[in-house]
Amino acid sequence: MKKSWPLLIGLVVVTEVVGFISGMLAGDSRGIYESFNQIPFAPPGSTFGIVWPILYAAMALSLYLAVTNVIKKQEVLTVIGLYGLQLGLNFFWSIIFFGGDQLFLGALIIIALLVVVFFQFRFYYRIKPVAGLLLIPYWLWLAFALYLNIGFALVN
Repeated sequence: MKKSWPLLIGLVVVTEVVGFISGMLAGDSRGIYESFNQIPFAPPGSTFGIVWPILYAAMALSLYLAVTNVIKKQEVLTVIGLYGLQLGLNFFWSIIFFGGDQLFLGALIIIALLVVVFFQFRFYYRIKPVAGLLLIPYWLWLAFALYLNIGFALVN
């Protein structure tokens, strides 16, 4: 696929908008987070508003690099499918965890996310190594989020 700035910008915008809509549908996630009994290493609520937009941008850039460097046309569907699956799981996590008050179900979603992003990393890395490497901070953040999710579920 041909490289293009409009495609890259579009992917970043769409990904950021998906994150924004998820946050809106989840309700007052920051207020809910701050009302929780806190656990060790829990960051201040303001941290999430800084970290997530950066991670969403990295996810979109990763998709862009993978999709524009695919050699076998049939791999495009896998590249997009893995991205869509992880973005969909990510979208629903906030709504279920904060909006639905389903803390343990949220942990299951993060576990599924960790698995999908691992396979996404492997597949993207094979196509374009930097596309896979861009997913490592996201995967690490998800692992930390799983710790927080389980911790909050246990103490709240």
